[in-house]
Amino acid sequence: MERIKKCRSCGCKEVELFFDLGHQPFANALLQDDQMMGSDYPLSLSWCPDCTLVQLNHTADPKEL
Repeated sequence: MERIKKCRSCGCKEVELFFDLGHQPFANALLQDDQMMGSDYPLSLSWCPDCTLVQLNHTADPKEL
């Protein structure tokens, strides 16, 4: 899981965190209780003051999706 360091749209380095839901499992992956260990990922949003894009703060590895 990789955290963004700049805006995905305009490249601004001043993105501002404004909403954080902590760690959550991926959607569409119903897991049994014994599969839940280590299967949560950060879910938070940032806002870019330059282009006003709201974006996820982390990029998931497509293999994990």
